[in-house]
Amino acid sequence: MKIHSSLKITFLSLILISLTACKVSNEDKENIDEAFNPPTIEDPADTSEKAENCETERFVQPSAEVVKKLDLLFVVDTSGSLNEERRGIANGIDAFVQELPADVDLQVGVMYAHGQESNHSGELTGNPAVLSSSTLTIDQIRTKLFQRMDSPRTENSTDGGEVGMYTLLNSLTAKYEVNKAGGFYRDDAALAVVFVADENAICSLGSYPQGVTPVYDPNRMEQPAYDRYCDGVTPQAIVNRVRDIKGEKPFLISGIVYTGENSFSHSGENEIGYGYLETIDLANGIAIDLASGDYEVGMREIGYLTYKKLNLKTEFNLTNRGFKQDSIEVKVDQTKIEHSYIEALNQVQINEVDAGGEKSEVLIKYCFQEETPPARISELRIFGISFNQAKVSWQTDQPVTSVIRVLRIIDGQEQIINNDDLKTSHLYTLTGLQDNSDYKVVVTVTNEQGMSTEKEVTFKTLNLDDFLL
Repeated sequence: MKIHSSLKITFLSLILISLTACKVSNEDKENIDEAFNPPTIEDPADTSEKAENCETERFVQPSAEVVKKLDLLFVVDTSGSLNEERRGIANGIDAFVQELPADVDLQVGVMYAHGQESNHSGELTGNPAVLSSSTLTIDQIRTKLFQRMDSPRTENSTDGGEVGMYTLLNSLTAKYEVNKAGGFYRDDAALAVVFVADENAICSLGSYPQGVTPVYDPNRMEQPAYDRYCDGVTPQAIVNRVRDIKGEKPFLISGIVYTGENSFSHSGENEIGYGYLETIDLANGIAIDLASGDYEVGMREIGYLTYKKLNLKTEFNLTNRGFKQDSIEVKVDQTKIEHSYIEALNQVQINEVDAGGEKSEVLIKYCFQEETPPARISELRIFGISFNQAKVSWQTDQPVTSVIRVLRIIDGQEQIINNDDLKTSHLYTLTGLQDNSDYKVVVTVTNEQGMSTEKEVTFKTLNLDDFLL
């Protein structure tokens, strides 16, 4: 067996001391100290990744409730440039009805986008004004709807009949009781509103998107109509009023207007449906591009969405507390969305427009503050050993308090050193030791979070006789 050279020197020094009865030289002391204090071996680095301390709560939007009564209202621009499109939309009523339950109680009405100079402003047109599935077949409803949509009477003061937003709000306020008396706006029915226009709503002139200039109005009729009819007529006012009167019943505000996705099908004053589009968006409705010419698809989608009552959840009470609020992440059908957190309620809230649809999955993830692991003790060593004392030192990777237990192995005699100072570099002198004795030193450290760890080392004190000779 190979013997380390320093150990050879130490053994020789000890033999020489015992034979000559000399005092221990400084060199011999260094050799003895090295023998009892081998080189410090570092603990292996902690390369493991900390597990993410997060939770995910899952919610599912409820199934839709089928509504068997439905009022369908067309609010139509009566400009002559729309004759062809209105006919196509009337014929698309079949696609709308195909999406409804077979036993649905359907009523259809048409309202012209006129101002107060017209007898039609805010009221249904035609005779009968209400086209009901209880008295008419679908073929009869289609025929009468076609008649109302084909070449309707225009109105000059509103540039041909372009105040659809005003007309709808008027029908829900000043003319509301008139329409209810005529059998429309039933309390127990869902409501589907479909704007039909090839220009902007005149009441949008005061709120055009920044940087967008309205199309030139050669008749110069739009601004006077705006000044006369549009005070207080906004998308928000319309949606709020519909919500007020429908209560828990579902409603859908949609439109067949120019959306800008395709080129205009006619020349002239055609314009993106500003005003209508904002109202549709606010009500989570459907905007069908008038330029597409495919109205059946849009009418089918409107029909499908209207008769279903969706009570979408927008408030979610969480199970746990104590997580980091800035770690909250909300996904609806795997799409990340905006949210707010109400700490007092431990509740996450989202906007209805982001809430998904029937059976949509809502995942709310949050993470807790990562716990600080116990401190790691490194470089623990005993040095400066004599017959009655020694030094102990070590390092920690975070500030800790320390408790040092010094046990004499032969009889269990123990002394304890406490240090309540938080630090990372530690050095203590162990005194009052017995000579020629085996000792165990147990170092226990505790971090600021109260988590403790310990490590131990053994050593032997020198013989007192070697120092006295």
